[in-house]
Amino acid sequence: MRYYIHIPLPKKLKEKIAAIEFQYQGENKSEPHITLVPPLELLEGKSEQELINAINLVAEACPYPFPITQKKIGYFGNKDTIFIGVERSPELLKLHGALRQAVSGILEPPDGPFADLPTPHITLAAHLSPEQGERAWEELRNKDLRDQFVCGSVVLLRKSQADKCWQFAERFSF
Repeated sequence: MRYYIHIPLPKKLKEKIAAIEFQYQGENKSEPHITLVPPLELLEGKSEQELINAINLVAEACPYPFPITQKKIGYFGNKDTIFIGVERSPELLKLHGALRQAVSGILEPPDGPFADLPTPHITLAAHLSPEQGERAWEELRNKDLRDQFVCGSVVLLRKSQADKCWQFAERFSF
């Protein structure tokens, strides 16, 4: 079973992002969000309940909700993923670090370019061909999606090999 942890977006922003995603890539396999812990496998001998308990301890220790600031639009790679950048605030980095520490020993260790949250973001379109990426970049690059919202929870999702989409597992409020 694979799991990942993200910050959910407020309804109005989620709907706006989902409409943009649909325009460029069709149906998405998860709701628009900010990933904190990328999809990882549960380690052998560990349970979902252990994972939930670990994340719950982090949420309980989080002193208060904090602002998330959306910045300008950017892209990864050869414009195959277009996103809204999110400010690397001390609160966001602290939450990310606490979650990574909490899940170590329960989920496989993260690796790859996103393990350390170098570019927190909200994906607008992903898995684009070079032509699609160029078209999407031209249409979106000057769009002003800068804004701010309050993060007061994180969400755990799960996906088995048989699932096509990510399934809600638990919400942790703080």
